[in-house]
Amino acid sequence: MNRLCTALLLSCWISGCSLPLRQNVDPMRYMKSESLIKEGVIDLRMHDLVGAEAAFRTALELTPLAAAFDGLGCVAFAKKDLVTAKLLFTHAIEIDSRYSEARLNLAILLEREGDEYGANEMYQQALILDPASIRARVNYGALLIKTPATAAQGRFILRQAKALAQSSLGVVRLINPVRTVEHGKDKEKAGTKS
Repeated sequence: MNRLCTALLLSCWISGCSLPLRQNVDPMRYMKSESLIKEGVIDLRMHDLVGAEAAFRTALELTPLAAAFDGLGCVAFAKKDLVTAKLLFTHAIEIDSRYSEARLNLAILLEREGDEYGANEMYQQALILDPASIRARVNYGALLIKTPATAAQGRFILRQAKALAQSSLGVVRLINPVRTVEHGKDKEKAGTKS
């Protein structure tokens, strides 16, 4: 029975159809899948495309999460396989329409292909889903600055990204105060060590 289910999932994944994520997903498999996705992201940042692809594919075998398809799309994008990357980003969006990272990655890909209208749409959708995304605001602002008619809007969006980044640093400082010793007294201080 397990082989049949595995074969069915594999054939659906290869053929491009998606199975809806069941509500009764095994929590252990889900957590392991999430952990593998994080490992894949680290591998991707370290330019270990083989390791990243292995982690994302293994995560998909455990639980078909949008983040794993998105990760495979990033691997394909890094390999300059834009067709496969676009399909994987789109599939991630189909699996979880609220997953903003796939829209952001698709926007970056569309911009690289020269489809500024499509990129604009994807950036806007990503920001609707995650208004606090600094990465989305920076990329969207940079796209808008390219055109004189939207340059002012682009600069404003970049200023918003800067404000978000600064407020995020402030939150981190408040959550993780640094202890310093000043004149023999133990004193809490937000910020860096003196």
